[in-house]
Amino acid sequence: MIAVLTSTWARMLGVAQRALATQRLRTRLVVFYGGFYLLTLLGSALVLAPTLASLVIHQARTDVETAGTVLDRLWSMRGEDMRRSADAASLDFGFRQAIATRDSATIISALDNARSRLQIQGAYFLGLDGAAFESRTGASTALEAAGDLFDLVDDSEPTSGVIEIDGQIYHGAFAPVMAPDFRGWFVIVEPLDTRELQASAELASLPITLAVVAAPDAAPERSTEWRHWSLVVRRPLDALGPADARGYSLVVSYPFAHALAPYAQPFVVIAVVAVLGTLIFLWACGFLARMFTRPIAVLTEATRDLEQGREVAIPASEGSDELAVLARVFNSMAGEIKSRERELRLLLEEQSALYKQALAASRAKSEFMANMNHELRTPLNAIINFGEIIKEEASAQGQVAVDEDAERILIAARHLLKLVNGVLDLAKIDAGHMEFAAVEFDVGSVMREVAAVLRSVALANNVTVSATIADGLGVVRADELRIKQCLLNLLNNAIKFSGGGKVSIVGSVAYEGGRDFLVFELTDTGMGMSAEQLERAFTPFEQGDASTTRKFGGTGLGLSIVRGLSRALGGDVSAVSVLGQGSIFTLRVPVEIVAESERWDAEQLSSAGAA
Repeated sequence: MIAVLTSTWARMLGVAQRALATQRLRTRLVVFYGGFYLLTLLGSALVLAPTLASLVIHQARTDVETAGTVLDRLWSMRGEDMRRSADAASLDFGFRQAIATRDSATIISALDNARSRLQIQGAYFLGLDGAAFESRTGASTALEAAGDLFDLVDDSEPTSGVIEIDGQIYHGAFAPVMAPDFRGWFVIVEPLDTRELQASAELASLPITLAVVAAPDAAPERSTEWRHWSLVVRRPLDALGPADARGYSLVVSYPFAHALAPYAQPFVVIAVVAVLGTLIFLWACGFLARMFTRPIAVLTEATRDLEQGREVAIPASEGSDELAVLARVFNSMAGEIKSRERELRLLLEEQSALYKQALAASRAKSEFMANMNHELRTPLNAIINFGEIIKEEASAQGQVAVDEDAERILIAARHLLKLVNGVLDLAKIDAGHMEFAAVEFDVGSVMREVAAVLRSVALANNVTVSATIADGLGVVRADELRIKQCLLNLLNNAIKFSGGGKVSIVGSVAYEGGRDFLVFELTDTGMGMSAEQLERAFTPFEQGDASTTRKFGGTGLGLSIVRGLSRALGGDVSAVSVLGQGSIFTLRVPVEIVAESERWDAEQLSSAGAA
């Protein structure tokens, strides 16, 4: 029973969990409140069940005790009747005269007459001399071996009880026979039939079942126990014979269902009312849940419409409950969202127009730069060529003044050409029009070439330049021209601000993120930069301050071009600087390693120490 209840409860919990896991709020509300109601009913049933069981058990015990009392009285009355019958027959004058004759036929005839007169099934006479006679329905005879019968009668007083003859159980009684002195015992027996007792119990409206049970070699005891949904009571019966020979009990069985019968109809009514109440409660839960969740469903649908950009308006009541307030707040929010959407749409249209204008301006700038590439470089190249010719002729003719004027013209023209090239390169980088071409080149050769190009600048500034390449770094595949341009700008910047100091270049390779990077680290012992100056170092047309521009010149485009080119190549450039101690610039560019080379020793290029 407990296992069935546990299994049913587990299944109910599983159903409730699956229902509560659903996304429908109405279902969850019905399951929650319905489950709470059912738990309340179950708790009430668990509280009432012990009381009902106690009432039923009490009723069953009362009925059984009543039945036992009635049966005891009936059994005693029947036993008393048989004892009196046996005593009366033993005192009959004719019967005693027949016994006194000691004639077997006469004794058997007297037994037959007594059996007929008493209307019993069997009658016996057990003589003191060991003779035994039997008179039974259908047969009367002298018994040759009746030792067992003599064992059953050991008293000179009349008595009655259960007697067992030849394996059959009877209700018997015996009385002593005096003719005129004590001659033996007169025994009468009747079949032990409980139908008479059963009929008497039914007349008393007691639904019991009766049986006489022998308990071998044990004295019967009064007991009460539950067996097979019945209350079973054992009542000991008097038996003829030795007290320790065999015990007999009258077993009364009372069905438990009969004890429940008086409560069946009320409990059926209660069960029907409980089921109807449960159905009504669940319907009420569903109705209330639908009433509460309908506005939420309307709000959800309106939210979807609002998400898709459709016009939304929830009918709001004039009440002050939470749902009415929620509807009014939602309508206000929807109106505010629509208003902001219109403002945002106007702003996007303005931004789109500005973006188109910016694109047009960028295209115009690109076209302008492309035109200026030809319009500016062509006359500047002509000026430089004619200046060089004038300088050569003046130098050959010894015209010092003309030679100096031509030199100043060349310096100004070359500076202007450098500025134009820087501006054009920066414009190409910003516009994304810079073209790149990957070729195979030797890293050491590029570093030597860069150092050689700036040798004269280093000598003029009394700067010692050293270049070192890591072991095994040889031929790589990348854009040689742009890498060389970055190195030239970085090295030129380091030499310019390191007058009388040292500049070192270290080339190495690093593996990061599944790619090989060519790393150049340029260290100088120049004037260094403050944190504020370092933040502006890579900004176009920016230098440390006005005094730096006046002292060292320049356009402020070199470092910004290096950053633009390195990022366009997939790398970057960074700097660390301490004011008054110098700076370290690190250039990182992704490359493909083609071949390794032997160690390349450092080369010193300076005007102060190199031979």
